[in-house]
Amino acid sequence: MQGRLLFSRLICCGLLSTPLVLLAANNKTTAISQAASAAVEAKKFTQAWSEITNTLRDNSDQVWLTPTQGDAFLLLFKASEHQEKHGTVLLLPDNQQHANWPGLLRHLRSQLPKQGWATISISLPAFDLEAKPTSSASPSSSTTANPSAAVSSDAALTEYIKNAQVRFERIFQYVQEQSLSGKLVVVAMGISATALLGAMQQGYQPSQLDGLILIDAYQPFPDAKLDIRNETIKFAASKPIQDIFQTEHPYVLQMQQRQLYSQQQNTAHYIAEPLPPTFRRVDLRFSEPQLIFIEKRISTWLKSEFIAEKPQHE
Repeated sequence: MQGRLLFSRLICCGLLSTPLVLLAANNKTTAISQAASAAVEAKKFTQAWSEITNTLRDNSDQVWLTPTQGDAFLLLFKASEHQEKHGTVLLLPDNQQHANWPGLLRHLRSQLPKQGWATISISLPAFDLEAKPTSSASPSSSTTANPSAAVSSDAALTEYIKNAQVRFERIFQYVQEQSLSGKLVVVAMGISATALLGAMQQGYQPSQLDGLILIDAYQPFPDAKLDIRNETIKFAASKPIQDIFQTEHPYVLQMQQRQLYSQQQNTAHYIAEPLPPTFRRVDLRFSEPQLIFIEKRISTWLKSEFIAEKPQHE
């Protein structure tokens, strides 16, 4: 009798809950969490869009492109301002950065047209670096501290490359639609290089691509199925690559390994250009003199590879 009475009191006091009550509470919590996440993403989009529109004080064209899959994305096109039209440079920002990101991307986007290069910049799908294991070890390394996490990370990286490839396909289609003449060179910053080179390793071969510039390009963690170092050297066997990187970058070991591997393979069209040790900005928001320094390295390379007369080999 006393046991029944105690049980009744517990129910009345709310100290015991039925499974239905718990399920309802969990569903409510999940709904609140999803709504909060959606609100955060909407706020991020609004802030990014506000920053883009507030800083676009030039004659850039804003174009929304819709790929075959996924969400529409913004493209910023700035035409060449020089009497000589050399071609187009496609700028791929680093992870979670937009098409007019302050720093090096915005500088190149506005300055290269003055030298005869039209610029296109886009954003790529975001990759959650915080939730994935990262390592400065060689991408070819097969050991990880947490094998189960590695499997999850592999899947996430595969999905990231797949989603990015959809945008690449739409971008190159846009280039054809606009009949943009001259050379087409891609500047890949940070892990956007993993997106492009990873897609190429999996069989995607953009025929229009004439050259590639890597800036602090790195692979976020080792993956036995992907090594952007190998794909870099493979591309450089027939087409030019300029590999610019900071010697103080957290993933500099990967960058130095690419340089060493290219030397071992005697790669014909690869050039590594380490920046001075004073360059220490992972977000590529350098000082104005540093931005000009990098811009000159890029413009000099573009001129030597695609504009200047090449000596004829006998």
